[in-house]
Parts: sequence; structure tokens; C-alpha cells
Amino acid sequence: MKTYADLVVNNNTDKAVQKLFRESRLSPWIEQSMEVHKALVEDGNVDEAIELYHTIQQKGVQPLVQIHTSVIKAYLKFSKTKGALEVYLAMSAGVAPNSYTYTVLIKGLCADPNFFGDAKKYLLEMMDKGKQPNVAAYTAVIEGFVL
Repeated sequence: MKTYADLVVNNNTDKAVQKLFRESRLSPWIEQSMEVHKALVEDGNVDEAIELYHTIQQKGVQPLVQIHTSVIKAYLKFSKTKGALEVYLAMSAGVAPNSYTYTVLIKGLCADPNFFGDAKKYLLEMMDKGKQPNVAAYTAVIEGFVL
């Protein structure tokens, strides 16, 4: 992220300065939201965590990959595989999933026989995007074949 000094030295436009202030004002709010979201999920308050996720989106802020991944984990924890997949699809339209997100999704999809085909699809997508699956992702898929 650019600092105010970078913007002044490089003679950037007022719009760039406005963007910097907007981003810096949102950063603490996003970080606090992530902490609250994590605590809600850990305490089993998944509905409230998902509501917070939607509130963040309604404010016009694209949640970070960590929040998306946390929501996916929350859905999967309570066997709501379809909801987890919907969150992933919404996320991937604006936020690039990381290796951990893929692993969480793949493991969760493999745990539900109705979504095993999707798990294979996202394992291949992960590799196509240059992300290296870890042992947990491979193990989940292999176990899915056995079950």
C-alpha cells in the first residue's frame, strides 16, 4: 500500500490520495471484523458469523480471503456443503482463493459424497492456477475415492 509521502513525491492525483485515506480508514474495521468473525465461528455461532459476512459485503467492502475461508469452514463444520460452495463461488468472482482456501474447500467437498465430483474439479482448478495442493488435499481426494 502506498503511503501519503509516496503520493506527494510522485505527484499523484487527488483521487489517489482519497483512495489512500479510504483504504486506511477501512483497514482497522476489516481487521476487527475478521477477529469478531473468527470468534463467532469458534464459539459455534455460525449464523451470526455468516450474518457478519453479509454485512461486510453490504457495506461495499470485499471481504478478505481469510473471512471467505472462515465462512466456508463454518458452513462445512455444520455439514452445509452447498452453502460453502456458494460462498466459494461468490468469493472467486472477486477474490483469488489461496492454497489454504482450496484445501478447506476440497476436504469439505470430499466429506460429502454428493460433492465429490466438485472436489476433483477444484483440485484441478487449484493446480491450473499454479497452487500446489498439500498432503491434506490429496489425502481427502484419495479417501473420497475409497469411500
